Amino acid sequence: MPDPMGIALVGMGKHADRTVIPALERCSHTVLRRIVVRDAAAAKARRPELAELISDDFAATVADLDIDGVYVATPLAAHGSYAAVALAAGKHLWCEKPVVPTLAEAEQLTATAAEAGRAIFEIDYYRYHRQFLSLQEAIAERQADGEYLVAAEVIFTIPELPADDIRYRADLCGGALFDVGYYPLSAALELFGRPRSVAATCRHDAGRGVDIAGSALLGYDGFAVHAQWGIGASYRSEISVSLSASRLMAPRAFAKPADVVTSIAAFNAFGAADPAIESGAHDAFVAMLDAQCAAIAGSDETALSAARDAIVTRAALLGQVRHVAAS
Repeated sequence: MPDPMGIALVGMGKHADRTVIPALERCSHTVLRRIVVRDAAAAKARRPELAELISDDFAATVADLDIDGVYVATPLAAHGSYAAVALAAGKHLWCEKPVVPTLAEAEQLTATAAEAGRAIFEIDYYRYHRQFLSLQEAIAERQADGEYLVAAEVIFTIPELPADDIRYRADLCGGALFDVGYYPLSAALELFGRPRSVAATCRHDAGRGVDIAGSALLGYDGFAVHAQWGIGASYRSEISVSLSASRLMAPRAFAKPADVVTSIAAFNAFGAADPAIESGAHDAFVAMLDAQCAAIAGSDETALSAARDAIVTRAALLGQVRHVAAS
């Protein structure tokens, strides 16, 4: 690998503070060189140890030759504008999920990245965790042994958030679908591919003007996936896959610190427990960054193209769910 990539982080909310900054610092292939915020003085007062990195000048940041990539961690409504400027300046792009709220925007942005020869990545680090990889392997092994898929359930629900949380802000593209719904829908795509049919429903909070819960029934050849999500419900984060002679269940499937020890519960055809599939603890965020930096360094067009395609495919399904639920 060449020298570490210089990264500028845009946005410094709770997620960036708690997860993104530590991961960029742990990764041996990235160096955090700048943090761009709207109120630099307030950010420096809050995080004085990072004061020399904090700036409110995005234009100067993307003009800096020491910046190789931009990581956008703002509310969704601002993703597109920051992403477009970063790509136009010749920077590689990382962006919190989803990159943009519509399929048309996703197609335009990924096309821009491809034409510029720049990478564009949506932050989906749960896919890089050994637990998720082990689940994929276990499903494939059972299918190779002659089992067939019967049904799956993919769930991510979280308790009520503080009243001022940005996910309750319609003007910032808030709502449960884009925040927690992204996970079960993207996981279904990763595990089973594009569905043949989609039925969906969403619950809206009229006072806030955003959706707060929903579900989708994704139809495949011979089986279906029930995806569920919501804000203001008991915490659940799991993937359950039923096959013709066994069942697999991955708890804490989507959001877990690097030191959390994980496994996959397995059951036989009669519902009795089989030995668990141990996946241990894993720093999935850094594993994701490692893989993506390697793809950039190696000019791995297969991996870079797959990342672009994934953004578009997920945007298409999110848009389809929104459309069907509103019908």
